[in-house]
Amino acid sequence: MKLISQVDFENCDPKTCLSMLKMPSLKMYVALNKKLKSCRQSVWMKEFLELGGLAILLEGVNTITGKKVQLSDALVLIEYVACIKTVMNSSIGLRVITNNKEYSQKLIKALDSNNTTVKKQIFDLLSGLRLSSEKGFECCIEAVNSYKTISSNQYLFNFMMNELKNHSVSDYSCSIMSFINCIIHGVDDLAERMKIKKEFIGLNLLDMICGSSITRTSRYSSTSSLMK
Repeated sequence: MKLISQVDFENCDPKTCLSMLKMPSLKMYVALNKKLKSCRQSVWMKEFLELGGLAILLEGVNTITGKKVQLSDALVLIEYVACIKTVMNSSIGLRVITNNKEYSQKLIKALDSNNTTVKKQIFDLLSGLRLSSEKGFECCIEAVNSYKTISSNQYLFNFMMNELKNHSVSDYSCSIMSFINCIIHGVDDLAERMKIKKEFIGLNLLDMICGSSITRTSRYSSTSSLMK
C-alpha cells in the first residue's frame, strides 16, 4: 500500500480503497474524488457503492460537523462533500441515494456545519436530488422532515429561513432559494402546493426576498416569480 502522502487510487480495487478511507486525510479524499470522476458509470463505481462507499462518505461528513472544526477538518469536509457530489452526478449514485432514504437524511445533517461553502453545496445537492426524479423529491421532503425533528424547529421550513436571515453571502442565499423553489414546484397537487407556499409566506419569505440582494443577482433571476 502506498504512503498516504503518495496516495493514488488509480489501480486500487473498491475494497482496498474503502479500507484506506479508514485513515482519512485531505490528500486521501482529493485522490478519491479524482478516481470517482474517472469512473462515474463503471463497474468500479457500482462495486464501491455496493460496499457502502456512499454511507462511509456521509458518515464522515456527519462526524466532522458534529465536532469543533479546525481548518484542517474544514478542508477535509469540503473534499468529503465534493466526493458525494461526484457520486450523485452519476446515474448509479443517484439510484443508490434515492433507494436509501436514510442517505439524504444524513446528507442534510451536514447543514449543522459552520462552513458556508459546505452548506451551499448541500443545498445544491438537495436541489439536484429533487430534480432527478419523483423518488428524489420524496427523499428531499423526508430529509427536511428529519432535519426539522433533530433541530427542534416548530415549522418544517424554519431552518431555511434562519439561514437566509443569518447569512448575507448572495451565492449561498441563491442556493437556498433554489431549493425552496424546487420544493414548491415539485408538488403536483395544487392544494398541497398552496399549503407549502402559505407556510413560507408565514415565515416572511417574501419580506426577505424584497429586503435582500438575492433579486439583484443574475444567478437567480426567477426569484421574483417564486410564489406564482
